[in-house]
Amino acid sequence: MESFERGYFSRFLAVLSIIVLFSSFYLVKVQPEGYSLIYELPRAYPGSEWIDSRALYMKEDVDSLYSYVEFYGSMPTTLSDWGRQVGVIIDSDKDPDTGDNYKGIGADYVVHVFVSGDASVVLAELFRWNETMKDFQVVKDLKPTSIIDPKLDYVEVKINKSDIGYTSRGFNFYVVTTGEWCHSGIKPWLDEFPYIIDSITKNIKVDGEASDWSGVHPLITLGSSQDTPQHFSVSKIYVANDNENLYIRVDTFEKPRVTVDHGEVRRYLYFFIDNDNNDASGDAHYSGADTYVEVEFFSRQDKFNSISYYAYTGEKREWYEEWSLLSTSNSSSDFDEIFELRIPLAYLNAASGRQINIFIPWGLCQILDRTMGEKEALSYPPITITTTSHLTTTTT
Repeated sequence: MESFERGYFSRFLAVLSIIVLFSSFYLVKVQPEGYSLIYELPRAYPGSEWIDSRALYMKEDVDSLYSYVEFYGSMPTTLSDWGRQVGVIIDSDKDPDTGDNYKGIGADYVVHVFVSGDASVVLAELFRWNETMKDFQVVKDLKPTSIIDPKLDYVEVKINKSDIGYTSRGFNFYVVTTGEWCHSGIKPWLDEFPYIIDSITKNIKVDGEASDWSGVHPLITLGSSQDTPQHFSVSKIYVANDNENLYIRVDTFEKPRVTVDHGEVRRYLYFFIDNDNNDASGDAHYSGADTYVEVEFFSRQDKFNSISYYAYTGEKREWYEEWSLLSTSNSSSDFDEIFELRIPLAYLNAASGRQINIFIPWGLCQILDRTMGEKEALSYPPITITTTSHLTTTTT
């Protein structure tokens, strides 16, 4: 009996060892061949792997440097509404007084990479700071030597050392990644939504709560969304007014995350309003719009909101010159369960009973920003390795 127990226990340990071995194999991400881990990031948005960067790896050979940015997953759609960007901001001479000032470094070069969900737009370019023009200028196309594919969970970029003046001193740098999604060119965002002033009179407090909208029916109700996560996609839009303001409320399919522990989520809403229901006046590109309103909602460990109002002038050729800024406020909107804003009726020149048309060309746009390193610049070649919990971080 004792020998049976010893044999059984030995077999149990053997099986347990196999389970642990295979568990480790599936839980540990394989490091790309030849690369060294430079920076690893915690999750910011579980359930949306493609927009969330995971780690930065780097390597070099005699003539070139390679950056390998890994994401938690590949892009889940073929639509051009989705996009992924990587920016490598390089202080090549380690002098903060030269180049463009960015978070304590003097940016001399920027590598910019972008790919859309359907791969209709793929870019990889090297920019150099022009001190005379005070701007970055394109100096090289990096796409032929880079791996950029929305079906992959990484972006790999090759840079010639001579193109950035690389020496044995190395350089300081940041890597900024963004995942962005913005529905455009599809219904219902190609439509105008009519509203008659005073047809729904309601006292609304812009506080991100839906309770004071009771009795107001949605002006627009959208079908189910395939987007991930669901709180990035619009489900309903409401409109009401009182004697002073027009109010617009936007709901999402799930309650939005109003704060995030890592990174920053920026949400944008763009409203073009035809004040007089006349397409022949106003901006012809946006159904005769006379008023343009842009609202920005920032989610970090705190919340931040900004709203800007513009009037159409039509006096200039360039689009952005045709609109005159009326006012900007950082305290006129808030969000919790819903996104809402107020627009002074004085900006609309809208009397009671007049129909206005609301055009929302891009739906609710969102951008998730991640930065490596988060608090100070990285260095290459790396200098020290600091381990915190399960995260390995290269710092200066």
